[in-house]
Amino acid sequence: MQSQAHNRELEKRRREGEKKKKKKKKMFAFLTFTTLAFSPKPRFREEKRKRSASLSITLLVAELKIAGLVVEPSG
Repeated sequence: MQSQAHNRELEKRRREGEKKKKKKKKMFAFLTFTTLAFSPKPRFREEKRKRSASLSITLLVAELKIAGLVVEPSG
């Protein structure tokens, strides 16, 4: 008799745990979406991407100059 009550209690706790996990997942997805969708400065990411691209190009040109493959035009 006691084992049935015990099993019911365990089952009840397990179901409550599953509900909490689902709620946490939904909240995380919602927060992630709202952070990305309504970011206060979406331009900041764009500028950061442009900056890193121009830095990559600058570094590439510098490496090519060191290797002697790029010659700057005389002004």
